Formats: sequence, C-alpha cells, structure tokens
Amino acid sequence: MSFTEIVTWAIGILLVLASLLTVVRIVTGPSVLDRVVASDVLVSIVICALGAQTALVDGTSTLPILITLSLVVVPLMLAVDRVSAWPTWLAMTVWPLAALALTLVVLPRAKGLLLSVIWATRAPGSERD
Repeated sequence: MSFTEIVTWAIGILLVLASLLTVVRIVTGPSVLDRVVASDVLVSIVICALGAQTALVDGTSTLPILITLSLVVVPLMLAVDRVSAWPTWLAMTVWPLAALALTLVVLPRAKGLLLSVIWATRAPGSERD
C-alpha cells in the first residue's frame, strides 16, 4: 500500500466520521442553534471532501464547484443564519436547494473565469503557444 493510498483512506475515514458526528448533532442537538451550526459544519465538511478529492485525484473538474460553494453559498448561509433563526426543517429544506441553485448559476461563470486565468497566465494545459 502506497503513501498516497494510506493518506486517501485516512482522509476518507476522518471525513466520514466527522459527517456522522455532525449528523448526530443535527438530530439530537438540544437547541435550534446547535442544529443550525451543525448544518453549516456539514457544508464545510462537503467543501473539505471536494478539496481533498481535487488534491488527491489531481482533477480540476471539482475546483469550480469548490470555489462556488466556498465563496457564495457558505457566506450566504452564515449571513442568513446570523440574522434570523429558521426552524430546522426549513433550513434543511432550503439550504440544499439554495446551494444547488447557486452552484448551477455561478458554476459556468466560475469555470469561465478559471479557464481564462489559466489561459492568461500560460499555465500548463492552456495549449497556448
């Protein structure tokens, strides 16, 4: 077993464990605030998993999704959670749908920006002579 495989398994096990503990907090949280914070942590765990996948597989296909989630969805979630306290069922319904919609809206623009930066900086893979 190579070092990369060991690191991949370790990261996967830690992310799954963190996700399970976060879901337990969402289900058994004593207050609504605990559940809301746990749902924000779950989104952060998804972002970490996407970042690990990008780094370990060396694939740039998830990079625009990672940028979209971290720059648009998370700050919006934190701003709304800070201003108002939604019921748990509403937050668990709205935020995944909002994350999907915002990702679909911002993703083409983020991907275009990323490709234009790669092309302008003459990075490897830009196929620019």
